[in-house]
Amino acid sequence: MDHTGTNIAEALEETIQQWGLEVEKLVGVTTDSGSNIKLACDLLNWNRLSCFGHNLNLAVGKGLNDARVQRTLRVVRSAVAAFSRSWKKQRDLVIAQEQRGLEIHKLKVDVVTRWGSAYDMVERMLEQMDAVRNVLSEDRASSHLSPSWQDRDVLQSIAAALKGLKTMTDALAAEKCVTVSVVKPLLSHLAEEVLVAENDDTDLTKEMKKRIKDDLEARYDDPELSFLLELSSFLDPRFKLNYVSNRAEILEEVEKEMRDLTDSSVDDSSHLPSSSQSGSSGMAAPPSKKAKGLSKVLGRCLGNSQSVQLTPRQQVKQELDQYLSHPQLDVEASPLDWWKTEAVRYPNVAKLARKYLCLCATSVAAERVFSCGGHVVSDRRTYLKPERVDNLVFLALNMKN
Repeated sequence: MDHTGTNIAEALEETIQQWGLEVEKLVGVTTDSGSNIKLACDLLNWNRLSCFGHNLNLAVGKGLNDARVQRTLRVVRSAVAAFSRSWKKQRDLVIAQEQRGLEIHKLKVDVVTRWGSAYDMVERMLEQMDAVRNVLSEDRASSHLSPSWQDRDVLQSIAAALKGLKTMTDALAAEKCVTVSVVKPLLSHLAEEVLVAENDDTDLTKEMKKRIKDDLEARYDDPELSFLLELSSFLDPRFKLNYVSNRAEILEEVEKEMRDLTDSSVDDSSHLPSSSQSGSSGMAAPPSKKAKGLSKVLGRCLGNSQSVQLTPRQQVKQELDQYLSHPQLDVEASPLDWWKTEAVRYPNVAKLARKYLCLCATSVAAERVFSCGGHVVSDRRTYLKPERVDNLVFLALNMKN
């Protein structure tokens, strides 16, 4: 079956029905930037969130869109290809590395779909530049492939622009499940620290940082998307209001949704039998307790000892204030694990967290499943039934943990 947008939409609808899921409860889906999956979400009228990792990789591509940068990258790729095709050059490279006291590392080449691979290639070439130039210069047939000193300057500018982004992509790829609540903090970190032009940056580095920053801002400039990201960040106990620009608007929306949840629970309780109904069915009301001890002496002075019944609006306000006053969670901790234990204390806020934090910031987790499925269903195992494939993939992913 062709992976067209229409076919993907039909497959998603069938899967939703097969799993018995309610589309009305769907907050959104996280996908890559493929045109077919975009069309499928549009046909289904689903809110779509682009994978943060893919967006960052595309923004880096815009940053590298410079004539000087592209020429230098082509030189590096040609040099790496010359070593990959010749075992003699690989042998000579090791000898040159040992003579210069360099690490015995192989050269790397970038891959368009692999996050951070451009920085890896540039960094490795800068590390092994002297050895590479020595080996290539000894062979007249490949001496023209040797990077020049001007190329070294361009590579250093590229490395300075991409170093912070490489650290971030590695951190994203290492996480098992990154919730959508981290997108706003990451964007803020990029804009205020990683992509800020430094005094010692070259003009080329500054231009690259600006292009990357502008591209990322353009991808997240939609007001509805920005509101969703801020709302999700608020529901993360690690961030709360730290990355919310319009606090009044976010708090108003949270209170509104919490009141709706409270009202729905009240409506559900209204279906329970009333006291008069229970009395008519033969169940006697519990007898009133007789005052004794201190309650007999001080009861009239202190008034009713029972707790005051709060209105739904007051309950929402009290619960929200308590959540905000709770100490923030450590950044390394898991917000999902925290909500498992604290849901009893903040039940309505926990329902909102369950609603919005189910969204993933990246599609890494899903792609890992597809990669695992590709290893399970090999050329020699094409007769596996779907149920058996599901079980094997489940075991392969969970037995690692």
